[in-house]
Amino acid sequence: MNALDIIKIEIDRQFLLSQRQKGRIGCMHGRDKNLQKTEEGKINRLEAVTKRKKTAYTEIELTSRTVDSEVIFSPSSDSDSDAGENIPNKPLDVEKLPNSQTFLHLKIEVIKTL
Repeated sequence: MNALDIIKIEIDRQFLLSQRQKGRIGCMHGRDKNLQKTEEGKINRLEAVTKRKKTAYTEIELTSRTVDSEVIFSPSSDSDSDAGENIPNKPLDVEKLPNSQTFLHLKIEVIKTL
């Protein structure tokens, strides 16, 4: 018994015949590999972005701690020490931050408070 005799759907018959032709027209092996490479590239890019966000967050946190300690320990007037109170002391959620421009904005805000 032949598979072509069993198959009733015309599109399935055409696919089976195309697989039997020279050059393997019905084979999708190369396309699957290309899709896999594309998906791996996306994953690698997302991991790199997450790593950069965490690095920038750590840098911002260290900078804000330095600013806080300088404001607290610097002998200056009361108006300068009030500026240090405006700096948020709670940790930021890295995953909720949209992109690296947010970190640049936060760095600018920290520098402005100096």
